[in-house]
Amino acid sequence: MNRRKFIAGAGGIGAATIGLAAFTGSAAAQVKADGTFAIDDESFDTHNGEFEELAVSNVTLAAAWEGFDNDAEHIEWNVEVEHDGETKQAYDPGEIEEELDSDQQTSHRPGDDPVTTEASDIDLLDLFGEDAFDVPWEVSNVGLDDTVTGYDHNMENESNDRPYFEVSEGDGGYGIDITFYNPTNHYFSFDIIADDAEGEPDEWTGEDLLEHGERYDDDGLGTEFGKRYHEVSLDGRDADGTIEETETVFPTESLAVKLERGAEQDWYIGKTPVEFDLDHTDSFDFDFTVHATVTDTEGVEHTDNDADGDGSLTIENIGPGTTAGGDGEFTAEDGE
Repeated sequence: MNRRKFIAGAGGIGAATIGLAAFTGSAAAQVKADGTFAIDDESFDTHNGEFEELAVSNVTLAAAWEGFDNDAEHIEWNVEVEHDGETKQAYDPGEIEEELDSDQQTSHRPGDDPVTTEASDIDLLDLFGEDAFDVPWEVSNVGLDDTVTGYDHNMENESNDRPYFEVSEGDGGYGIDITFYNPTNHYFSFDIIADDAEGEPDEWTGEDLLEHGERYDDDGLGTEFGKRYHEVSLDGRDADGTIEETETVFPTESLAVKLERGAEQDWYIGKTPVEFDLDHTDSFDFDFTVHATVTDTEGVEHTDNDADGDGSLTIENIGPGTTAGGDGEFTAEDGE
């Protein structure tokens, strides 16, 4: 039995050019902080229901200030991350800091020209604990749609020692197991069609299927070879006995199986939907606030407040094809 691990690709969020909002013009000292980030590809094990990696990368932090009585000399940043009602500090105190060069030491640094620094990745698994990101993916009531002709094809094949498949709940209701069988000494290749998969043509796509009685056209197969989707091939030509292979899949909306490649076309199986109910967590949300403390040449510390301006990140559609969404920046401003 073979099981596969899907690597979930998270579309990276482009780090926008940092430009802080203009200051209010108040005579009081003010500090603004900001940052941008990107998202690495996330590795999600769909069988264990866990993220192996979940990190915010390419972090750039920025600070600007005005109204100081003395020139700024030192900046320290930190980032607060909130998830599910729990707030964590992304960096240790003093971990992200910058000693200003003489040409940067000024009592006013405009928001459109902030001081920036690069920060280390924020490992969300390490910050909140791996258990915080376990993903329920519990399926129930798994079965085949017995109203389509593909169902009849599959049952007929099973009764006559031809290639067929079975479906069941995965271990502990996690995912859907599709087990394929080839008891013949021929080559056959099934397709798994999950959700909105578009498929890819191969050298046979569009070629005419050979007709065998009433098996084709209006009987669930059509008259031409279709596209390929997720392929599961069982080559019985050198096998001793029945070949068996199991795939665990994690659809969110729909799932179907067909057999449309192999030696005996009159053993093909028309597209057969798999019915199921699903209970699953499909997203995680994070809120970020970046803080800056600017110390002047007299040792006076000025910091932003934490009342305004944070950024968000959503990891969504968890499973095959995991994506990342968010505004790509986080900010806090208007403090003293």
